[in-house]
Amino acid sequence: MSSTDFVRKRLHSDIALLTDDMEELLKVTKDNAGNGLQALRQGITENLEAGKTKLAREGRLVRIASKRGAKAAVGFAHENPWSAAGIALGSLTILGVLVWNEWAR
Repeated sequence: MSSTDFVRKRLHSDIALLTDDMEELLKVTKDNAGNGLQALRQGITENLEAGKTKLAREGRLVRIASKRGAKAAVGFAHENPWSAAGIALGSLTILGVLVWNEWAR
């Protein structure tokens, strides 16, 4: 898993937790009366629903972009197998050197 994937998953879980907390807060304050509180609850509810919709749409866009990137990488590897092997070898060499330097300390 790349660091971008980790950050994306962490952000998604944090937003989901925030959404759950906001829904729980809305349920707890549902019985409290007052125009100001009622208007605040309505605004929060609208923003929460808009956020859920936007998060779902962004998630779909990320999945689509990831699939396109994977297909492009596979296409490149099929068209240029030696170049792909060279890139993989170079990447693994650099990774090995970095890991070895950390381990040797």
